Amino acid sequence: MKTAYIARSIIPSQSANSIHVMKISEEFARLCEEFELIVPTNDDSNVKEDPFAFYGIETKFPIRRIQKKDGGMYRYYFALKSMKQVRKDKVDQIVTREPLVAFLAVLMHKKVVLDLHGEVAHMVGRAYRMMRWKFFVKSPYLNLVMITESLAKYYEKKYGVDPATVTVLPDGCTIENFEPYYDLPLFAEDSMKIAYAGSFGVGRGYEIIQELAENDEVNRYIIYGGTREDAIRITGKEQPENIEFRGYIANRDIPKALCEQDVLLLPYQSTVIAKGEDTGKVMSPLKLFESMASGRVIIASDLTILREIVDDSNCYLANPDSAADWREVLREISNNKEEAKKRAVKAKEDVKQYTWRKRAEKMLELLA
Repeated sequence: MKTAYIARSIIPSQSANSIHVMKISEEFARLCEEFELIVPTNDDSNVKEDPFAFYGIETKFPIRRIQKKDGGMYRYYFALKSMKQVRKDKVDQIVTREPLVAFLAVLMHKKVVLDLHGEVAHMVGRAYRMMRWKFFVKSPYLNLVMITESLAKYYEKKYGVDPATVTVLPDGCTIENFEPYYDLPLFAEDSMKIAYAGSFGVGRGYEIIQELAENDEVNRYIIYGGTREDAIRITGKEQPENIEFRGYIANRDIPKALCEQDVLLLPYQSTVIAKGEDTGKVMSPLKLFESMASGRVIIASDLTILREIVDDSNCYLANPDSAADWREVLREISNNKEEAKKRAVKAKEDVKQYTWRKRAEKMLELLA
């Protein structure tokens, strides 16, 4: 049985969706008799490194490339060329993030998992109508997967998709990548190392971190994902001297970087813009699962979407609109580090149900 994963992610690149694609592809490669990944060419990528080394992937697999073209019609070109590749390689079953690929697979009577992470109209334009066509959404060849309960409810309300036909599978992590660093001490010093890994984009909440640092004369703040110059340019403000900017790091280096900290910040806002789409109410952030796997203390925004995964037993939750609330939580952690350690241990245990391996296994069960 030959399986293909098909996505329009640029591999390798600095995008979060490329991490998802490579990490779950690694698990498919381990679980399937034969496996291949089909993605666009990466001529214009900002990363020139070997993709397996860049993402820390140990199990290699074939990567088929579809010529990248500019313009809105590329989504159709990519879907057609991908299915031509599928036929050429005699692929039996497909997992894809591309609705057009799933549509063509159904027409070809091939079993397919459509893994949705957002609004279908954002991915296919006017072809979003496919989500209302019963012959497609109720086809025995189609299996719908969505990353959050909130996204499933959105599709039920907007497109009339029967929730009984949807399998909710949140994003995940590779726990084994973190295990070599579990001996690194937590709260080894009086001052805390407080870190953020991510961009300065709309809805990421970097303004909260900036305000925390401006009013904190005790703790150190470490930022992965951009430079001081980036932060000044995007925020229009000078940055506090107690923030150390370490720039972008490859995903393979994330486990060590996170495990070296005491507290990890996830200050998402209710509106999060990713590639022009507001994903704030339906997202399943990779950094949440990586933070849980690190065994560090987490402070996250108190949002309904994040509460699908975390609560007050394994995380500290703070008002995303109030830096004062985040300061109070940091004060609480500093004054009761034993309680903070208990929550970190609980998060590390809870994340075991959210791994790339388990996500891949459940998708393959749907295709069986």
